[in-house]
Amino acid sequence: MRIAQVLCSLTSGGAEKLASDLTVKLIEKGHKVDIILIDEFNDSDFEATAKERLIQAGVKVYSLGRKPGSKYNIVRPLANLVDLMQNNKYEIIHSHLKLSHKFVGLAEKFLLRKPKHISTIHNSTESWSFLDMALARGCKIVFCSKASTKPIKDFCVIENGVDFIRPVLTDSEKYKLCMDLGIPPNAFTIISVGNLRAQKNYTFALNGIALLKKHLVGRKVQYLICGDGPEKDNLQKIITDLNLADTVQLLGSRSDVPKLLAISDCFLSTSSHEGLPLSVLEAFFSGVPCLLSDIPEHLAVAENIPGCEFFIRNNSRSFLEQISVLVDGDSEKELALERQAYLQKYRISECVLKYERFYNEVLS
Repeated sequence: MRIAQVLCSLTSGGAEKLASDLTVKLIEKGHKVDIILIDEFNDSDFEATAKERLIQAGVKVYSLGRKPGSKYNIVRPLANLVDLMQNNKYEIIHSHLKLSHKFVGLAEKFLLRKPKHISTIHNSTESWSFLDMALARGCKIVFCSKASTKPIKDFCVIENGVDFIRPVLTDSEKYKLCMDLGIPPNAFTIISVGNLRAQKNYTFALNGIALLKKHLVGRKVQYLICGDGPEKDNLQKIITDLNLADTVQLLGSRSDVPKLLAISDCFLSTSSHEGLPLSVLEAFFSGVPCLLSDIPEHLAVAENIPGCEFFIRNNSRSFLEQISVLVDGDSEKELALERQAYLQKYRISECVLKYERFYNEVLS
């Protein structure tokens, strides 16, 4: 099949990671797959690494040249998309996230021969206006989890998957990584992974960490946050106001998240809503104990996962009670083994197989 995956950029979000992993695996299965980015390439190390990985796998990566955040710079990027769709003769064009759905829907209006359009909804709060629905007429809708579905016609659910290999670090390797990050010996290390957006509810997380720091006697607390985004300056101010400068590190987008999970004692997600979060799936595969807000999207994927606790969203008392349960929990190795049977369906290979079948159904 000739396929294009359309997304805004190669930043460190879940939709971007899913689209990239899906593309690489489809290439390995003999399909021809391109990635089309709406935004112009940026200079970040993270995007450069992600782009290089795709190119090494045989993926062509195009940019439509839109300036990020611009609401009016769409004519030239849209024309570029129309040209790509005409010249490359895609059979399937698969869009991820709302702006990409709109761009593909608009571009199709200028084509005589239209590829089959598939849109994956990656977030439970993604709403579609009348205009969005008009642009998406004839589009096949895929939700990334049952918990994120909406009452619309003609959709299917294909659950996200991750390509996660659990690293085996020696004690000396763990020690060196902790020293590089300035993590004190025997500290209770908590990690969160996700873009710095209001959805992730990091403000509550930081207040929870401040509370835990007061109550955890005889042991220091370290909190690592991996991700970038518009909330960074605000979170840095909160860290200062709560006197957490020696406790919290904003690490930015990281390519070594599996190793950081391996040195952590707890994975934390305080999100107010999700789709099917890849960072949570990776934490499950790593074996790290997890503490999640009790939103439906977390409960749907994690309710039966060993070593996973839930706190009432935005409830500090519940947060403190549940994280205390994890302070002396099972080892990562034990949890990784116990979780294997539950996690098979969340491997990227399963996700790719389901999408491949769906593509064939749409084309038949």
